[in-house]
Amino acid sequence: RQGAWFSSTHAVEGRASRAGRAASEGAQAADRLRPAGRRADPPPRLSVPLEMLRGPRDFAALQSSSRSRVDPLIVLRFTRNDRGGTRFGFSTGRKLGGAVVRNKVRRRLRMRIQAMMAGIAPGWDVLVVARPAAADATYAELGVALERLMRQAGIMHRTGGTGDAATRVRNTRVRPPADQAVDGTQVERNA
Repeated sequence: RQGAWFSSTHAVEGRASRAGRAASEGAQAADRLRPAGRRADPPPRLSVPLEMLRGPRDFAALQSSSRSRVDPLIVLRFTRNDRGGTRFGFSTGRKLGGAVVRNKVRRRLRMRIQAMMAGIAPGWDVLVVARPAAADATYAELGVALERLMRQAGIMHRTGGTGDAATRVRNTRVRPPADQAVDGTQVERNA
């Protein structure tokens, strides 16, 4: 057959064979492309990786003995664990969309949880189930829904969280001016 490609043992004349090269030669060749003395540093990790729910037993335990909180975008199922750390699982069904959409939603949820880790209490197993509306939601909308459900569930500390402006405004208590009482009446001050 004309134009067929054969393995390196049947190499075509004029093409360099890769069989004789060392495994590290490719990396050395790439180093030669950078200025001398400079190596590329790996990008810094922005946060600690999440501890994930892995096995079928973990998910079955959540299905049988967990509580839940519901939002139009996500469902949060949670239960206490005795491990001392909080573990997360994500469920994105096919109703959400294709693989690209499901992966995008999982990635957004995972990034949002990593941003909130400072405010999350230890000792929980949490399953985040994405609903079909989550496919069209923005990163911020998913974050607000997730944070609200985690606060309702008692998984987040009251002072922790992402620190975004919407959360600060929502959690700010309005205090009356110094010359007014709580009921709005004027307070006389002794001079």
